[in-house]
Amino acid sequence: MRPDDHSITPEIEPSTAPGAIPKEAPQQAPVPSQPSLSSTIVSKKPSFFRKWRALLISGGVLVLALVAGGIAYAVYQSPDNVMLGALSGWLAEKSGTAKGALTVTKDGTTVTGTMNIQSNSGADQVDIELQPDSSKPDQKFKLSVLATHNDDAFYVRLSDVAATLKSYAGGNMSPEALAALQPIIDKVDNTWIKVTDQDLKDLGIAQNDKTTKCSRDMMSKIQSDAGTRNSLVDLYKKYPFVKVSKQLGEENVNGTASLHYQLAGDKQVAASFAKGLKDLQFIKDYESCTGQQISTDDTTSETSMATDGTIEVWISKWDHHLTRFFVKTTDQGAETAIKVDLSLGTNPSITTPTDSRPVKDVVKDVQDLFTSLMQQAATSSDTSTIQS
Repeated sequence: MRPDDHSITPEIEPSTAPGAIPKEAPQQAPVPSQPSLSSTIVSKKPSFFRKWRALLISGGVLVLALVAGGIAYAVYQSPDNVMLGALSGWLAEKSGTAKGALTVTKDGTTVTGTMNIQSNSGADQVDIELQPDSSKPDQKFKLSVLATHNDDAFYVRLSDVAATLKSYAGGNMSPEALAALQPIIDKVDNTWIKVTDQDLKDLGIAQNDKTTKCSRDMMSKIQSDAGTRNSLVDLYKKYPFVKVSKQLGEENVNGTASLHYQLAGDKQVAASFAKGLKDLQFIKDYESCTGQQISTDDTTSETSMATDGTIEVWISKWDHHLTRFFVKTTDQGAETAIKVDLSLGTNPSITTPTDSRPVKDVVKDVQDLFTSLMQQAATSSDTSTIQS
């Protein structure tokens, strides 16, 4: 700049000179902003409502779940569904026990009895005690029947025969008479007697020696094959001939909470169900096995159908297994009542007799002894006649 020149010439900053590296402008330290009251309020509103919205949604889902669960429970515990579950479970069950009591009353006389039934995958056993007159407690019949699943045999046993004969004689049976019958009693008393299907045919009791085996095979098919059971259950769904007529509340049956129902049957629907059985494969297999056709005709007369009866069942509340049933009927002046408690799936131990006697041998021995007794009686009578 000249001395006399008062103009100001701008100086070129080194940073703008050609080829020079520009300097970064010094950065100021950020000043923290102070949130305003309005921004604070706005920022909190979404969080507040989100929480309540989440609670409302969760509550709604919970209510829907409870409603759906209630509906599902109501359907599950509906009488028709409970009955269907009991039927399905009973068909599939392979083991269990049943204990029951029986009474039959007619013309002032009451017959009482008890039964104990055991069943597992290999055998079934039934123990029965009958008292023909409840006013005479000493008069009892004890009978046991055991059937195996792996052959065509079953076993029969009579118990306490001597005591029964004494009681029926009213205590008036002489020692001589009892001594004369003792050989026969010894042949049958507390002895397992083996009976086969062929024995029944030979004795004229059964005309078809295949019936027992075919029946056993059919039951095994129902228990082991789900498709077979489903076909039977589906047929029952189509023709439900047993309906719940009364709901009698909840009761405890041997420690199991059970639903108590009174049932009513529909004979017309039952007839349709019976006719439908003819179309099921396992029934066709049974008919082919026995060579006989199952009759489904309703041949029951009006007189025999005129009965007054009550059927009640108890079914476990949670798994829908039959725990008890009661049947009471009145027909031609006789009133019959039976109550049975069941415990399914218990797999009781059943021992097949190893010391049994063939029924043919027992029958022959008894016949020979009777013949001997008759001959002795005839000889004694002849001797008395001659002496007189």
